[in-house]
Amino acid sequence: MSVIDVQWTPHVNVLMIECDCGYCFVHLTCYSAAKCQRCGRMELWHSVEPRPIEGIWSLPVMELWV
Repeated sequence: MSVIDVQWTPHVNVLMIECDCGYCFVHLTCYSAAKCQRCGRMELWHSVEPRPIEGIWSLPVMELWV
């Protein structure tokens, strides 16, 4: 997945994400994990260090093309 655009707002910022399957969708930044509605792939839009071995924070981190 890749972040392809960002809309900054006073409350919650909005990301436009393109999945590896080609599907584009909008994701609110108040949720760390983004899930593609077409293929089901999940990735984080930001990293967490140190990265846990399991759980939601261990998901792959998408590329930022912004």
